[in-house]
Amino acid sequence: MPTFDETYILGEELGRGAYAVVHKCVHRQRGDTWAVKLVDKTKAGPKDISDIMHEVTMMKTVGHHPHVVQLLEFFDTPQTMYLVLELLEGGMLFDKIVSLKHYSEACASRLIKNFLLALEHIHSKGIMHRDLKPENLLLKRSTATYDTDISHLTDFCVADFGLSGRSPGQTCCGSPSYIAPEVINVGYFRTQRDPYDCKCDIWSVGVITYILLSGKMPFHGKHFKETFGKIVKGQWAFVGDVWDTSVSPAAKDFIRKLLTMDPKARPSATEALRHAWVVNVQSDVHMMASLEGLKQFNAERKLRGAMMVFRATTSFLGKLDRTPPFLKYLSHQNKLSTVVQAQSQTDASRVHHIDFSRALLRDNPGWKLQDCCTCGSQLVCRHIQNVHEYLFVGRKDMDVEPFINELELMKDEAEFDFADDPTNEGIQARAEEVEDILRAARAFREEYLKVPGSQMKANFMLDKPAGSAAPIGGTTGAAAKLLGKIGKA
Repeated sequence: MPTFDETYILGEELGRGAYAVVHKCVHRQRGDTWAVKLVDKTKAGPKDISDIMHEVTMMKTVGHHPHVVQLLEFFDTPQTMYLVLELLEGGMLFDKIVSLKHYSEACASRLIKNFLLALEHIHSKGIMHRDLKPENLLLKRSTATYDTDISHLTDFCVADFGLSGRSPGQTCCGSPSYIAPEVINVGYFRTQRDPYDCKCDIWSVGVITYILLSGKMPFHGKHFKETFGKIVKGQWAFVGDVWDTSVSPAAKDFIRKLLTMDPKARPSATEALRHAWVVNVQSDVHMMASLEGLKQFNAERKLRGAMMVFRATTSFLGKLDRTPPFLKYLSHQNKLSTVVQAQSQTDASRVHHIDFSRALLRDNPGWKLQDCCTCGSQLVCRHIQNVHEYLFVGRKDMDVEPFINELELMKDEAEFDFADDPTNEGIQARAEEVEDILRAARAFREEYLKVPGSQMKANFMLDKPAGSAAPIGGTTGAAAKLLGKIGKA
């Protein structure tokens, strides 16, 4: 197979992050221009590799559609991954809308139609996006003039499949104000057992349509817990003069149907495409108040920065039928404890304790990672390996997120609560306690990744492929499995 350098000419840099950089690139034979994301595998950790591979898999499954960002090719070398992507130069859709001099329901309806066409295609592949929001609607080309011509809106793409997953799902993820009630009830409040499906994306389209026509959000609280409470109770309304004077009854009916609480009664993307507000040409009367509201919404969005992405999972240890093998013998009853219990895999009557906070003693003379476990092994035991998987790797195919995400969520909750009541010393103490646990977990990971394979015990619980040897070394289990399959994805 030809390499990236044999196929493309690397162009100017477009941006960079902690372990990745994005460039333009030109195909050597065809001459067409794309974007390429170069991921430095020496800087990206196992969780980063897992997330990237997950997104690559999702985008390959979705395939080509004119309103979905395209992954053209994927290359791998021992040091670098290359993701060749559609070049989107037009920026965020909402940034262009607020630059219009004329904005109407006709414009909004046409945009939503394209949005639904993209989702109809995505859902036909059995994929849920799960993070639909204005920031993830991007234009392909930059256009100099946006006076009355809205044809440029047909060039937008749905982007960012980092939180996407196969339907049905159980993980609560996305950006708080756009998450469907069933997603919250299944993955956060845990009041619903049945998994959710692709209808969760339709709810998000309803929220975005509400914003497009008013410049306001239907659900918004001081923090995500308050927002979640409003969503699951269906506490929203058409509030404001714009809904009485500017927005048509058909548009309001469309939003009501998409924001139907019961997902079974909520339309699919195909059904929503048949709604009169989408099918028929809508009024082209300028909606000055709506456009001004959108300008304010966009300005506030930029001040806040990117919306906080919410990730929460059910407490998976012992509560799911599809528990990954590396979690089957672990229990972590107190999430604010650094001690995880591990039942012996060879003697069910024996229980070992792994205290990952002992990694903070790493500067002491004679310290070694195995000191974190009570099993007495001379090599780094499978109990420590499994705890590392639990903390930092998880399992994408089972919607099991690493516990480090849940720790960060606990910290966010404490910080939100403290912002509401800065005099509460108990809340402040909880935030500090979670920060200490995070510090211990990160030290544990740093030391774990330094351990050579010769000092690790073989571990058959880390999801080795059937008939293969148990993975050993600093990248074990799911991480080793992913690293070994990068070139095959």
